[in-house]
Amino acid sequence: MFRGSFDHSRAYIAESLLVVRPFNNALLLPAFKREVMRSSRGIVRLGFELSTSADRTSKGITYQTNGVIWLLAAGATAADAERLANTASEGVRVALGQRYGVAATPLIQAHSAPSSALHEPFRLRFGGDATPGPFPTVGRVYFQKPEVSIEPGYGFERWYVMRREPVCDPDLIGIGKMNGALIRADCVGVGQFTNVPSATGHLHSRIDQEQGLIESSYKEEPFATERGMEGAHISFTRQYPAPNPHSGGMILMTPTTHYYVFTNAHSRAVVLTYITVSGSESEEVQRMIRRTLRVD
Repeated sequence: MFRGSFDHSRAYIAESLLVVRPFNNALLLPAFKREVMRSSRGIVRLGFELSTSADRTSKGITYQTNGVIWLLAAGATAADAERLANTASEGVRVALGQRYGVAATPLIQAHSAPSSALHEPFRLRFGGDATPGPFPTVGRVYFQKPEVSIEPGYGFERWYVMRREPVCDPDLIGIGKMNGALIRADCVGVGQFTNVPSATGHLHSRIDQEQGLIESSYKEEPFATERGMEGAHISFTRQYPAPNPHSGGMILMTPTTHYYVFTNAHSRAVVLTYITVSGSESEEVQRMIRRTLRVD
């Protein structure tokens, strides 16, 4: 996997994200990209992610395709980059409503990082239309619902799955040497847990029901980040057969799950989940979590 080329002469970058419900496929045509790049000063990247949600009603199931638009701006200073990204986000939001008849809402306010923080793998592109796909990481990755963030660096991409909720948080999917890894962050339960012991008790009851749980693999221990935040670290391994996507047969899966349980600034219990299939990158990822995990 090769990183995409990027002009690092502009010292800072900032991204903004817009949620579009429902998505209009006309936005994937070259004309929309030209319009955005022409009218939005400082924008150097434009990307899309699409997902389909199902809504069950008394009349049956209806499906809706939603999208996230990624805008990346570059500037001489962090403030310049953030201003350009926020201005572009508002301009695109207005244009989407006026010219395409679709509603868009900002997912996050622009946040900046040094231009070297853009970790973008190389991809072949065919044809003139935009190809939806995962977004690269740009410095810190923010999880809005649990109000935490980490800085995964190179080796992960972001996937946003839009459902009916106004806020959607990313899954971090491993690429390259991190292939097979997944990281996500959630509040434990629906917010009723306000301390680590009650949250770990709730998670333990869920773990007991996991398919293929190897009971002897279960471990629970205290953990602390480099910033001094404390909580509990739970890990366990499962083993179960699953369809082989390549050969059509079955393969034996042996994933290991790590739960990092702590409380956020509003005393809500949060779990940062890290799942690894190969385990070869496990120590490196766990060090990254302890080094960069923070409550926002």
